[in-house]
Amino acid sequence: MKNRYENGEGYGDEPEGSNSRKRGKTYHRHTSQQIQHLEAFFKNCPHPDDSQRRQLSQELGLEPQQIKFWFQNKRTQTKTQTKRADNSALRAENSRIQCENYAVKEALKNVICPACGFGEQDRQKSLQKLKLENAKLKDEDKWVDLFPTIVTKAKTIDVLQEGAVGTHSGCLQMMHGQMHILSPLVLPRDFCFLRFCQQIQVDTWVIVDVSYDFFNQSTTQRSWRLPSGCMIQEMPNGCSKVTWVEHVQVDDKIQTHRLYRDLMCGSIPYGAQRWIVTLQRMSERYGCSVNEISCTSEFGAIFAMPEGRSSVVNLSHRMVKNFCGMLSMSGKLDFPQLSEMKNSGVRVNIRKSIEPGEPSGMVVVAATSLWLPLHSQDVFNFFTNEQTREQWDVLSNDNPMSEIAHIPTGAHPGNCISIIQPFIPTESNMLILQESYIDPLGSMIIYAPIEVATINITVGGELNSSRIPILPSGFIISDDGCLGTGTSSYTNPNMSGGSLLTVAFQILVPFSSHSQMLNVESIATINTLISLTVQKIKVALNCENLD
Repeated sequence: MKNRYENGEGYGDEPEGSNSRKRGKTYHRHTSQQIQHLEAFFKNCPHPDDSQRRQLSQELGLEPQQIKFWFQNKRTQTKTQTKRADNSALRAENSRIQCENYAVKEALKNVICPACGFGEQDRQKSLQKLKLENAKLKDEDKWVDLFPTIVTKAKTIDVLQEGAVGTHSGCLQMMHGQMHILSPLVLPRDFCFLRFCQQIQVDTWVIVDVSYDFFNQSTTQRSWRLPSGCMIQEMPNGCSKVTWVEHVQVDDKIQTHRLYRDLMCGSIPYGAQRWIVTLQRMSERYGCSVNEISCTSEFGAIFAMPEGRSSVVNLSHRMVKNFCGMLSMSGKLDFPQLSEMKNSGVRVNIRKSIEPGEPSGMVVVAATSLWLPLHSQDVFNFFTNEQTREQWDVLSNDNPMSEIAHIPTGAHPGNCISIIQPFIPTESNMLILQESYIDPLGSMIIYAPIEVATINITVGGELNSSRIPILPSGFIISDDGCLGTGTSSYTNPNMSGGSLLTVAFQILVPFSSHSQMLNVESIATINTLISLTVQKIKVALNCENLD
């Protein structure tokens, strides 16, 4: 018979299923004195032996078997109570630790590092920015966007291995890229290569390129990228540390033009410094373009709004890409000058306008390069000086021009996007969009005419800037590759150190059934335009006797 009692009064009863006693026999409840005596003994000895149980049975008037069962039940109850108490204590401790952990996380969000001045939120933003920068280096379109002055074209031929979602870690691609030196006198170089991306640590990425002949074809111009690439590492101050290695082999079967021979024999054209300098400048451009700016005019006030500023920055970036891309000038025509020592003559290219954002028609491109006995910084200052623009810009008709809006794109004051207004009575509806930059390796001034109504629509966000037709012209300035001003070049002994200037123009010719006649007229027009501009530049810089 099963008897269960609360408060420990039934601990002397026989457990269920026991056959040691007859089932018809019952046991009385233990008295309070018996329980008190057993409890006291249990505290000192929870496991009594046979002699101790017999002694307790004589003292309490209970059978030894009752004493045995009481101690068994007491031990089970004590063990259960202990476990319950331990579990309650552990739950309470776990809750306390969770609260402390949450409090520490919240406190860390507001902690400022005394060394770098950045907190946890700044670090997370920096990490996100680093991931975006890494993605830009891996995506073919963003690769061209990030390095428009180096990469003309990029294409992924095949993806041999998919990388991790989000980071592309472990991604292996077959790619083709075309790189150029921003002069029609230097042919662009085509590279077929494998690109591997790997996240080697939580804050470190590696991107490696190595040339591979996918098509097993020999080309006239052999260009190889031996293992090259970069490592991007997040720094505690919120910036990124980029280490770049370039190992390039170029076989020139066609000799480079003498104007660029010294420059091409150095490490700048295909070296790591060019990539690093461009990356730094483009990072500055992005950072400055999203910051607030001061405004001094109606357009400046519009630029102060993020939407308007972003639209103009995107339009200007597309203008720069268009200008850099057209300088490869495949299928060019040459109009040589009498002197080839300090002038390359005019090179002309005719192409059909098929690129998005270009006006419809035939585009005639003309470019020339010349040597100037001036430091490249002085030449850049001349072109960016508002007061001297009328001396070279044929669009001004010898009238002054003024800057009516300005977006800085870098620490140097010459790195900016400008809206320029010419004082021409017959062209009151026309403005000039211009972007200029200068870095340790060279400089560029690119500009294009644009209607006032188009600018208004663009900054108002009513029209996607990628749909605005634009046809830029401009200048590229670099050192000539000699040892310095006043020194002689070993390949050009008659030339001392100076700068190389490339002038390029584009004009639009509408489609017509008489296209051949129009092309001849257009070539003559643009040849006259570029020759006149070069002559005006030489006069303004006191270099008219160079020919």
